[in-house]
Amino acid sequence: MMQPGTQSTPNKSNVGKIVAGCAVLSLLSCCCFSGLGGYVAYLDNRSTYTPGDEVSRGPLAMDAPQNVTVSFDGSGFAFAQIWAEIEGEQAGTDVMMTGDVTCAQTGMALPESVDVMVWDQNMRVANYQHAGSHVVASVMVHDEYMRSGAPPRSCVVTLHVTGATITRSELVLRTYQRPSDRFAN
Repeated sequence: MMQPGTQSTPNKSNVGKIVAGCAVLSLLSCCCFSGLGGYVAYLDNRSTYTPGDEVSRGPLAMDAPQNVTVSFDGSGFAFAQIWAEIEGEQAGTDVMMTGDVTCAQTGMALPESVDVMVWDQNMRVANYQHAGSHVVASVMVHDEYMRSGAPPRSCVVTLHVTGATITRSELVLRTYQRPSDRFAN
């Protein structure tokens, strides 16, 4: 108990409180930045089957070889994607897209087979719509990871669909960049 006329001992320095406050702020900033870094890593590791920005579009003749040129003119790297958009009436239980894509890369043809079940749970299928027997879907049939300004690559695409009568089909070229691809050199 204090006696009248006496003063209490002066308060300890506020240095301890300042150090504790700075430690808490540092911890919160680290959590915030690591959360941001985690989000960027999430964006960077999303599926490359995500439809990118449309570059061009044209008719697709099923069961016939079609010449396509893929390229990327932007900054850094990107996936130059070839998508087949189909619409039609489902005739069987499963709609399948098969075929092959052959791209010339520095004079060497590298064939890649396409064998995709067209349904909403397939990660190579986007914009899937199914109402009654009517089916609409976008199917990624090929992608090339390219540096900006790299020489264009010539590809030959031949596709076939079973289990549906196709009423509309288009070949769509797209580019997709992950966040880190924009800055890579």
